[in-house]
Amino acid sequence: MAATPPYRNATVSKVLEALLDRSDNEENVAAIQLWFEMIGLAIRGEAPYRQTAVKLIEQSEEKIRDKLRSDQKHRAREVLARLEGELMLRLLSRD
Repeated sequence: MAATPPYRNATVSKVLEALLDRSDNEENVAAIQLWFEMIGLAIRGEAPYRQTAVKLIEQSEEKIRDKLRSDQKHRAREVLARLEGELMLRLLSRD
């Protein structure tokens, strides 16, 4: 996520667009599928998945915050939620 342009001072839409564009290759799809499996285990409260998921979400939110313009940094969680929602829908619509 940190290596994905834009690197700094971007709008919410630009950051979201860049992260979604990067998610289309097969290697990333496999990682995203694994992430959602882990989220399912975390939601059920299974250790160590819950603690790990919370930590990864916090780190992801911080990486997104670093990419956003100063007046949009407070929207990092929104970007993460929109990203994960879109990724889930894409996975579900794959053939």
